[in-house]
Amino acid sequence: MRRLCYVVAVLLIATGVLFAGGKQEGTGEPGDTVLRIASAIQGPEEIRIYNDLVAEFEANHPGTRVEWDRSTGDDYQFTGLPSLLESDTPPDIYFEWGGNRVAEWAADGYALDITDLADELRPIINESAWAGSEHEGATYLIPDNQDITIMMWYNVDLFNRYGLAAPDTWDEFLAVGEVLLENGVTPIVMGNADAWVAGNFIGVFLSRWAGDDYTHRVLSLEPGTALNNPRFIEALQFAYELGRRGFINSDVNTLGYEDSFARLFNESAAIYPLGTWFTDEVVNAFAEDPEKANFDYFDVPSFAGGAGDPDSVMGLNTGWLVNANTENRNLAYDFLRLLLSEKYQSRFIDIGRISTNTTAMNGSDDPYIRQVARTLDSTPVLISPPDTGYDLEMASALYEAIAKVIEGIDPATALAEAENKVQFLR
Repeated sequence: MRRLCYVVAVLLIATGVLFAGGKQEGTGEPGDTVLRIASAIQGPEEIRIYNDLVAEFEANHPGTRVEWDRSTGDDYQFTGLPSLLESDTPPDIYFEWGGNRVAEWAADGYALDITDLADELRPIINESAWAGSEHEGATYLIPDNQDITIMMWYNVDLFNRYGLAAPDTWDEFLAVGEVLLENGVTPIVMGNADAWVAGNFIGVFLSRWAGDDYTHRVLSLEPGTALNNPRFIEALQFAYELGRRGFINSDVNTLGYEDSFARLFNESAAIYPLGTWFTDEVVNAFAEDPEKANFDYFDVPSFAGGAGDPDSVMGLNTGWLVNANTENRNLAYDFLRLLLSEKYQSRFIDIGRISTNTTAMNGSDDPYIRQVARTLDSTPVLISPPDTGYDLEMASALYEAIAKVIEGIDPATALAEAENKVQFLR
């Protein structure tokens, strides 16, 4: 998780003394083997579950100690993980977003072909969760979580105060925003200093307006396509209009991701476009009293006249890769088996995650969990976030263009600049 992911709260596992081995798999001597795991930062409730999982794993494997590195924080996706993989102490297991990133790690020799483990676990994992896990016929990712990447999370108390209902259409959404502005409330807040938050949000506009297949071809850098096409320019006009009308916080591109959440809780802003991790990694981590925080979500409103499916959803599967250079393959497999067990996946479900374990999901009576699961299983089109489903260099150029448009740069100009940066990739 976005973002993936996506990805808040700063709480690290204490690591103790660094390892003095790692050449063998658990011969029984204390500290004989270190199993290294890397991920982005996670919410406090999530980390508590991982702590218990690690304790059980270490008890089952005398002589093995787990070190979990979350130190790269929000930089994990772009610079943190690559640096860790190139370091003298690379992770044996590492978190990833399904899609293009998995294929790239496999092609570059950093991901192990774990088809054998995947085949073993397939009976307990939702079949739709395997999308984005393969490369050239082999499986590299074990998915443990499914996310909707963009949901319009809103402060229910604010909406009730001003007599507002969750909008379905773009015109209804604009009307809601005007009422909020009239009452001194910023309709949408985003901390887009790292570019991906607004990039994913506006990325939905591209598919909804330009068309799902068309957008996929453009973002896949197919020959003959270009980012500065008329359909994309029209789609970004909606983002331009949001910025021009003051619907988005004016410091959107300088405000930090974690710093932005305070505006939801002090009621100076009403809506945050974010994913399924919002409940644990935002509310549980940043609300003064999570039990009293009153939030719900609606889907990105539909555009009249768009060429894409109005009910499309941006989402993805996330999970774990095993380093192709690990000397602890069997330990890594055992860790992933325990992680995917119903015992631990049920606990993740309890804090709002959408598990891939079908038995654990079927045992949940949480209406939110059930609703998100139904959405993921029934959506006619699942849109991939640009920075995980496609070339990262292309996604960075597109995100930069989106950030500029929100600040008032003409969409045609911003997209032309982006195209100049990526045309050599075709």
